[in-house]
Amino acid sequence: MRTVQQTRLEVTRPSTFYLTAKRRQCLHRWIQNKVRMRTHPEKRSLAVVNKILEQQNANCCPLCGNGFDVDAYQETQTTYWACVKIRCDSCRHEWILQESHVV
Repeated sequence: MRTVQQTRLEVTRPSTFYLTAKRRQCLHRWIQNKVRMRTHPEKRSLAVVNKILEQQNANCCPLCGNGFDVDAYQETQTTYWACVKIRCDSCRHEWILQESHVV
């Protein structure tokens, strides 16, 4: 004879072992977002860039001394390093700032 607990286990078992259509869709979307963040880091916020600029105390171009626009940057990120490539608007000089352990 079955108890209530065994019946409840049998009812919930398929939903835990098999992905429903909605769960599969949510998981697929979550994986896509993770991949998009890694392959297109320009979609990320400017928080990492601003943090690097504050740490390096870099508010002007090292070549001409003029200010630069933080929005004009390219960012590449691996597991341990975040590199920000910045271009000066005046002299078109490009330089790279780095910060370690940014995940």
